Amino acid sequence: MRTPSITWSDLFVNGTLIDYSVHLWRARVQLTAVDLGIKDSEEVKKAISFGCFRLAPSEAFDDINAVVRAWERDIKYHSLAFPLLTGVRYVPDSEVKQLEEKLKQHLFEFKKMVSAFIQKYSTIKNEMLPVIKTALQDAAQSEIDAAEAFSRVCEEYPEEDVVSEKFNIEWNFFTISIPSSKQAAVLAKKAAPQIQQVLSSMVTELRNELTARVSTLIDMTKKIKDGSSRFSGLNPKNIQSTMDILNRVDNLNFFDDTTIRRQVSNLKRILENDNVDQILVGLTEAKEIISKDVEEAVDKARVKIGKRKLILG
Repeated sequence: MRTPSITWSDLFVNGTLIDYSVHLWRARVQLTAVDLGIKDSEEVKKAISFGCFRLAPSEAFDDINAVVRAWERDIKYHSLAFPLLTGVRYVPDSEVKQLEEKLKQHLFEFKKMVSAFIQKYSTIKNEMLPVIKTALQDAAQSEIDAAEAFSRVCEEYPEEDVVSEKFNIEWNFFTISIPSSKQAAVLAKKAAPQIQQVLSSMVTELRNELTARVSTLIDMTKKIKDGSSRFSGLNPKNIQSTMDILNRVDNLNFFDDTTIRRQVSNLKRILENDNVDQILVGLTEAKEIISKDVEEAVDKARVKIGKRKLILG
């Protein structure tokens, strides 16, 4: 029996796309050989690599970077890779509200950290300039070259309001649709291979994440068995991190891959077991099952997504 095809509209009945980007001021200036009074010859280019001068110490951005990392983690935690578009991910409908709330909170924290950085900006600049000046005096060919290079570096410091505009995190939710027309069927047919690629990527991503975690647990369990681990069983930290992964995979399984559903439930039961031998057997069996019939799972996902459109319509 031929598996029915689905359209972009069918896929986005169940979720949306998120496009996101981050903009940060790197506080660096690149100096060339000429800036330091060194002849810019081919020999110089081959022998000397000129790096960047920091306009602010790296630790000055720690708080801002921490917020950005948390922001990116949450986007990835609540979404799946979308292989057709760079920097874009697919968010199932069940995850959109929670993700949006988290992103808004991260944006609030981000603005607060940027504001704190701006308040310290003058102090940071005044502390860095003597360090830069000394470094340039050591590197330049003469005092005049050092002074000119230092003057150029000073010009690279933006005004406070300009610096503030160089920091931003942004995101946008959107979908792909095909207009209703006589050409819709033709366009849908052309899109079928791309949609197949997307579904295959999503099924594979979740199964690979499960397999990778199970493999890690198998290695841990083997070390417990042979006595090379300092633990007598799976420790609470490993169990909790595994539960987080299991919950993420289960929540993102909007296409209802039954193997994923069953093995997530199975692995949760395994984690409750205290018998190391039984845990190892259960993990090994789960790994084998998760790795099977991926293509069949993709075909079943297409059928279920197509039917869900009719149910929700």
